[in-house]
Amino acid sequence: MASARLDDERGRGEQGRELGEHLRGPLQVDAARQHQHRRAGTFFTRYITVALNAATGQQDWSVLGPGASDGGQGPTAVAVSPDGSQVFVTGRAGTIAYASATGVQLWDDPYKVQWHRYPGQLAVSPGSSAVYVTSPTSEGGKIHYITTAYATATGAQLWVARYDAGTLAAIAVSPDGSPVFVTGNGRHGFATIAYNAATGARLWLAPSPAVGTAIALAVSPDGSKVFATGGATGTGGDEEYSTKGYSTATGSPLWTAQYGQAGTSFAPVSLGVSSDGSSVIVTGTGTPASGHSQFATVAYGS
Repeated sequence: MASARLDDERGRGEQGRELGEHLRGPLQVDAARQHQHRRAGTFFTRYITVALNAATGQQDWSVLGPGASDGGQGPTAVAVSPDGSQVFVTGRAGTIAYASATGVQLWDDPYKVQWHRYPGQLAVSPGSSAVYVTSPTSEGGKIHYITTAYATATGAQLWVARYDAGTLAAIAVSPDGSPVFVTGNGRHGFATIAYNAATGARLWLAPSPAVGTAIALAVSPDGSKVFATGGATGTGGDEEYSTKGYSTATGSPLWTAQYGQAGTSFAPVSLGVSSDGSSVIVTGTGTPASGHSQFATVAYGS
């Protein structure tokens, strides 16, 4: 087992925040971090992306990317293309692509939203030809989901889709690469949407008025079902996990499951599907009215 620590070498008043790691093949782990430095009393936030050798933990490369001069959000998601050739990082300052072997910048999102952009998420197509980025943005006092598809080779914009309600939480691509799914908070609860991955045309919209804050999304290995989870208020007034399954073909709801305990507030963090597609696993924390938070993981039949 290898371990690694990234030390801040740029002086005082700076901070790093690790967002995540993605392993592709035996040698490389890619991590995105936030770097802040103070200049004339103002915080400037930039992306830092670091590649580590998965076998030894030694740093292969690091690169300082784009950022915002208003001290706002840094990077919020990182992913590696399935073919292992590219690393993508997204956040408030846009999306950037690097060559995974060298850290050389391949392109930087030229289609930056001109109004306020919130933290975003991304997913790469199974064939590594497209990357999909979704983010809530505000314009004229309204918040929209905006989902954009880019060609991974050039950064050329392929399509843009908008949903004029709520804030977004997660994105996933079907295993065959045909639909792209996003979920977040709609007008009165979850709003999960399927788009045609090639054109951006909306295939279906599945609102769920009874569900509260969307957190995570995953697709079954055979591509027939998509699952979303989030937090909701239970009948006793405590926060619970609320998980829903949908048909990927039509958006029809297949099932809904709640998990909670009286006197404890539950907050889901992540959702996954077993490799054989039979189980949906949700994990997060449960915090009693008095006491410490504990992990809480629950599995459902898909």
